[in-house]
Amino acid sequence: MSNNNSENLDELFAKEPESIDLNAVSEDDAGQFPTDEATSVFKFDEQINISKYDPNKHSSEAQNNAKPKKKKRRKRNYTAYGGIVIATLVLCVSILLSLFIIVVGRDVLGIESSGVEFTIYVPSGSTTDDIAQQLYDEGVIQYKDVFKLISKVKGADGSMYPGDLNVAYNMSYSDIIDSLMESREAKQTATVTFPEGITLLSAGKLLEENNICTADEFIYTFNSTVFGFEFEKYVSSSSLKLYKYEGYLFPDTYEFYWTVTPESFLQKMKREYRIYWEGKREQQAKRWGLTPVEVATLASIVEEETNKRDEMGKVAGLYMNRLRKGMPLQADPTVKFAHGDFSLKRILNVHLTIESPYNTYRVTGLPPGPIRIPSKQAINAVLTHTPNGYFYMCAKEDFSGYHNFAVTLAEHQRNAIRYQQALNRLGIR
Repeated sequence: MSNNNSENLDELFAKEPESIDLNAVSEDDAGQFPTDEATSVFKFDEQINISKYDPNKHSSEAQNNAKPKKKKRRKRNYTAYGGIVIATLVLCVSILLSLFIIVVGRDVLGIESSGVEFTIYVPSGSTTDDIAQQLYDEGVIQYKDVFKLISKVKGADGSMYPGDLNVAYNMSYSDIIDSLMESREAKQTATVTFPEGITLLSAGKLLEENNICTADEFIYTFNSTVFGFEFEKYVSSSSLKLYKYEGYLFPDTYEFYWTVTPESFLQKMKREYRIYWEGKREQQAKRWGLTPVEVATLASIVEEETNKRDEMGKVAGLYMNRLRKGMPLQADPTVKFAHGDFSLKRILNVHLTIESPYNTYRVTGLPPGPIRIPSKQAINAVLTHTPNGYFYMCAKEDFSGYHNFAVTLAEHQRNAIRYQQALNRLGIR
């Protein structure tokens, strides 16, 4: 509808009702109206309730309808892209969460873990946090917080008993907690035996296996702690020495409280070493022009050269002869120590080239310190050896463990050839 028609209607409805008589229009007069206007008026009357008509409203609508409509920009459909992104994120999170649950669950349940059993000591007064940390350090559990959560759910907090606990890597967290809640007798002391000939590194590993301390902690503390004992002033402080106090751990059986500190334990061991050397043995060492440290160093070499106690004194005398002459000791055990491999069965020329203060083929005199903890027998063999005229020795070709001793180089070379031929026949390289 045009704007003009709207204006005519407004004028029409503005008139008083009595001035308009729609019924007064006769059929004859009807023909006088233009056909299009008459049709428009009477159709409008049929479609709209005139009494409820709001001219302002409809006028406004008409004007609005007449306004040219702006062309709407076509919006991109971001909804589909957003849905795909969200679905992908949910899937990734679900996968990661599932993997996490599987990994954690395998450890919590002990699935496919080693069944190796060992014993740990739970000190008195240990909290759940302390125990979780101890189990974590031992590699028994990987998730301390999960362990503490399960402990709380099972009501184990404050109900775990101290003492020795037998565990295995394939135990579930729940089984470990159940074991901790079982009453058991707590051991107050631990016993560790250091056998003769043990190295400082092996001693550290032995303490670690018995849950006393870690091997690294033991070696560091042992080599860095000075207690003021007489023998300590003879210990070489050379940076060339691998372990400062290698060889000064006295072979014996030690019993001590679980709560002992590494420093206290080491003080006890060094005290035993001092007691051993005080008096008669120290005087015997001076007789040979040696300090207790030098005796221990030579004894460690002798013991590695031969396991025959009745031969140790003869070997010690041979090396004493070389020391007096200023000859290199040329002791194979020191080369093995320099390579860090005592399992070497045959020392070759390539082994002799190693640059080390322990390589007595290249360095004259004793090495910086013992190559292992000497036994009482080896120390006594050095202190009480009978002087002899030997300068050379070679293992016997019968592999009995004994040696052929020689005064001259020519004699020694003949002995060496026979031994080398025996090695070759057996294919020992």
